[in-house]
Amino acid sequence: ERLAERLAERLAERLVGSGEPKKVLVSESGIHTRADVERLEVCGSSAILVGTSLMRQPDINAKITELLS
Repeated sequence: ERLAERLAERLAERLVGSGEPKKVLVSESGIHTRADVERLEVCGSSAILVGTSLMRQPDINAKITELLS
């Protein structure tokens, strides 16, 4: 839930006030590190969907912080 909130906030920041319609590109699968997230941002991803790599972590909140920091 917290990840979804943070991703929604970031996406909203990008879309609000742009003055033009935008397409939303959601990247999913194989996102395990901050480097993965940075690579996807450079490619133009608007949001990420992370599942299995989070669920395998003993501290999900710490992993979310790592991915989004």
